[in-house]
Amino acid sequence: MERNWLGWMVLLPLMGSVMGSVMGSTDVIAQEVPSTGGLRLRPLPASEVEALPPMQGGTRSPVVPVAPTPLPPDRGGFPAAPPAPAPATPDPQRGPVVTEPEPPKPTVQLAPLQRSPIRLFNLETANQLNWGELAITAGVRAFGNDRVTAGSALEVYSGSIDYGIDERLQVGVAFLFYDDPLGRPVGTVNNASLAITAIAPNFKYSLLQTETTRLSLGGSLEYLNVSTLGSDFLGGTASSGSLAGSVFLPLTYAPSPEVQLTVTPQVSVLPNTIGTANFLAPFLALALGSTGKLRPV
Repeated sequence: MERNWLGWMVLLPLMGSVMGSVMGSTDVIAQEVPSTGGLRLRPLPASEVEALPPMQGGTRSPVVPVAPTPLPPDRGGFPAAPPAPAPATPDPQRGPVVTEPEPPKPTVQLAPLQRSPIRLFNLETANQLNWGELAITAGVRAFGNDRVTAGSALEVYSGSIDYGIDERLQVGVAFLFYDDPLGRPVGTVNNASLAITAIAPNFKYSLLQTETTRLSLGGSLEYLNVSTLGSDFLGGTASSGSLAGSVFLPLTYAPSPEVQLTVTPQVSVLPNTIGTANFLAPFLALALGSTGKLRPV
């Protein structure tokens, strides 16, 4: 027993030295856990560590305070924005950092037939062709089914060719032809035969272009040939060629991409007489029109 007692006397100081070294590197404290009745270890703050007495057989490592980690700001349920990337620093060996610009997004260029029309029959709109675009139209207008003789009806044949010089100027030429007996008597003249031939070069220049409103100025100079083919209509003239002209100012408003409203005031100068009969002479006109297209699904 005496030898064992001496052995314990030697071991106790050694164990205290080892435990002091371990405890000196990490400061912990035992805390009772109420729910389980056991113990758990928790780190000691710096203020409590400094207040502890020095341990025998070992040295205590210095306590380095740790800065608290800041929490992200409250953004009403939205996560905090990620930090901005650091600006690129130039590498002396590779030269300055060059940022490539983003390629432009492709734009869809619609064909003239996919856009709103440049005219509605004889109503000019403020819509125009773009640079380099060409539009050709041809058609017939039937105004009734009255027939005087077989194969005759009130039909007018017309057509046009238009070209976009640039983004503001458009030029073109239009033609019109009619050659038929009229469907009904005109005054005291029955079975009036009439032939009309007209050729009119024209232009249209854009004055205003916004997202919803367009305003243009246009005009035409027309060669007009009228003949009555031997009837008493228009004084019985066989043929008469005259010049006529028009100036118009179309205003087009688009409340939506699918709908357009147009108002076009116009001044036309026509001959006072055709043959020996009075004709229209100069007159003012105001035309209204609208267009609409279905929205693609």
